[in-house]
Amino acid sequence: MPLEGKAPYNYLGQYTIVLMLSEIMKIHPMKLESKLTIKGTTRGIPQEYLEWYLHRLAAGEKWETFMDVLALILYGIMLFPNVENFVDCAAMNAFVGYKSRSENPVPTIVAEVYGTLNQCHELKRRKMLCCLPVLYVWFISRVSKGTLNATCPVEELLQCKLEIKGVNEWAQLCASLSEEKIRWCVSWQQRSHIIYHCGNYPNVPLMGIRCCINYNPLLAQRQFGYPMRGSPTLASLATLRIYYEEGTFAEVLHQIRDAWGNIVRAEGDPRSWTVDERIPYNQWLATRVKAVKLPFKLISPDSNVEKRLLNAEVQQAKLLRAELERTKQENITLTNELQNLQQNYANLKHDKMESECVYEEFIRKQKQDLTSINAELRWKSLEWGITEISERVRKYLCDEFKRDKQEALEKLRDIQIKLNDAEQQVEKAVAKLEKERLHHAELEKRHRELMIQTNEYVVEQGRIIEHWKIYFSQLASLANGAIENVPKLLADAESAMPIFNPPKGIEAFLNHYKKLMEEMKNVMGRAQDN
Repeated sequence: MPLEGKAPYNYLGQYTIVLMLSEIMKIHPMKLESKLTIKGTTRGIPQEYLEWYLHRLAAGEKWETFMDVLALILYGIMLFPNVENFVDCAAMNAFVGYKSRSENPVPTIVAEVYGTLNQCHELKRRKMLCCLPVLYVWFISRVSKGTLNATCPVEELLQCKLEIKGVNEWAQLCASLSEEKIRWCVSWQQRSHIIYHCGNYPNVPLMGIRCCINYNPLLAQRQFGYPMRGSPTLASLATLRIYYEEGTFAEVLHQIRDAWGNIVRAEGDPRSWTVDERIPYNQWLATRVKAVKLPFKLISPDSNVEKRLLNAEVQQAKLLRAELERTKQENITLTNELQNLQQNYANLKHDKMESECVYEEFIRKQKQDLTSINAELRWKSLEWGITEISERVRKYLCDEFKRDKQEALEKLRDIQIKLNDAEQQVEKAVAKLEKERLHHAELEKRHRELMIQTNEYVVEQGRIIEHWKIYFSQLASLANGAIENVPKLLADAESAMPIFNPPKGIEAFLNHYKKLMEEMKNVMGRAQDN
């Protein structure tokens, strides 16, 4: 739940904040008050008027106010629907809380979803007043095959080829769901610290615009990537459920606000009393289904399904090991490449220093040669009086010196360019190596977590197998006791039959029963051997 840096919605009562809303919409409070109407028992603003006001804002190019009014319509029509084509006061209060007090609407949306589902179940209401797109996207993400490169549930929904289903098809889909068909962990959901409880509440209280209801993280452990360790205790599933229309709950609302000031986040529930590991989760779930009276048939766990799930987890562990080995090899390769690049960089740097030394030595020698030549020319000029020849020689030597200097500078620039390229390659290699190191660490963490889950699952399966062995031994003892006196009874029956012309029906029955006894002994012998 993305709550970092923001407080959840704070219900302040069923009244309309006209002044704040008029300031956001850039409209006079009296005019806004005149647009408030009542539909049934609900007070609010018609969607038709808000859309007309949107067109006026667009014509005047007042885009900031345009986006605020559009957000208000979305709050009333999609996030918190109540009356068709009508934005009620409760949705307006939630919008003002987000806009003026930076309150996070996510817990509020979840509270409305839980609240309307609870009302539909308890009061047998058919109309669901909540953000149905959120509920639909969550459900589809858990029962569809999914995609490998999706980064969020909406992107995954767009990539899936969904078929339009009727009421009967949806009912059949829900009734056919089993533990194996549900995607408990999705690729786009990252593990993070979970809010396990708030303040003195054993779970998470959610404050909506029409109700307050609690959410139990213990029942969603598989979605967070953790196994179900046992049955939740009654204390951990304490119920909080109030609807504002039923009265005033100022004290409860105050306690919930204080509780959200002390939330407890963790990777796993630090409280040991919340789970009873002596009772298996499937047994608790079956009892819960009977109590709630869900209209779907509970499918008992199949041993073959359990084996397939175990094999799938083992296969996933093998894939993670292979990925870890491949990452290690890539890490070694990148390390070697980095070492080579560092060596090349050191060589280029050494060559640059040598080139600079050679260039400085070359300049020094050129200056010395030029000084010697100038001195010699001056001496010869004085001696022979050939000043013109001296000037031509001096000019020739100066031009030659400039050409040599230009060539040396070009070589130095080439070396500098190569050195810069080498530095960039070293930086890229270091960045790539760091990224691979982080990926390698993440894979090791996932591998350790999966091994822990696999070990827990293997231990649980060992207990189930031992349980069935005991029941099978009791069944074998019962069968052995049942057939212990049968051979003697068969022998007595044969001796009682007449030797000549025995009844064919009785003789066929005795032969058939002998054959059945032999087959039963063989089956029991093979079972005991196994």
